Amino acid sequence: MSQTSTLKGQCIAEFLGTGLLIFFGVGCVAALKVAGASFGQWEISVIWGLGVAMAIYLTAGVSGAHLNPAVTIALWLFACFDKRKVIPFIVSQVAGAFCAAALVYGLYYNLFFDFEQTHHIVSRQR
Repeated sequence: MSQTSTLKGQCIAEFLGTGLLIFFGVGCVAALKVAGASFGQWEISVIWGLGVAMAIYLTAGVSGAHLNPAVTIALWLFACFDKRKVIPFIVSQVAGAFCAAALVYGLYYNLFFDFEQTHHIVSRQR
């Protein structure tokens, strides 16, 4: 981790890295389930793995690539991670994951609705 990176920069890196990870993972599963993509377990695992690898590669030098609140808490408890950074990192990670999931939902909104109609799932009024 760079000594010159600020807490703000580290939080932005965690937000973007976690968002990238969730976007790749949830996006490929959504493509499989609602868009009829012909992914199998192997393809989904490879896409998740690529998302993880890219997120780590892009954020490791800035924030340490925690990308998960559990990792941040474990590093705080067992590896002398600065306790003042725990809450900002967790908030950034959760916000990044939420935004990525919302983006996938927005991209596949109509397909989710069609899937629900086809399978007689009632989740909301349109």
